[in-house]
Amino acid sequence: MSARQPDPPHQGIVLFCHGARRPSWREPFDALRNELAARVPGVAVRLAFLELMQPELPAVFEELHALGAHRLLVVPVFLAPGAHTRRICRA
Repeated sequence: MSARQPDPPHQGIVLFCHGARRPSWREPFDALRNELAARVPGVAVRLAFLELMQPELPAVFEELHALGAHRLLVVPVFLAPGAHTRRICRA
């Protein structure tokens, strides 16, 4: 008898981060993603980056859609106001 395959995730959480040139900058965000994924079994938890790092938001949306996730929650994880957030906040 074969082991039952887990159901595909119907929900996804995307932690949307700024990104940086230094690869080690993402380490705390990887840890955050891992901690959240452990707390919400059955939900696909991914990181996405605005710039300078991969994966970018559209690629993560495509991946989660391909997995079967049809409800997504995008959580901005901008720890300091950069030029993009300052520009958005003034609009």
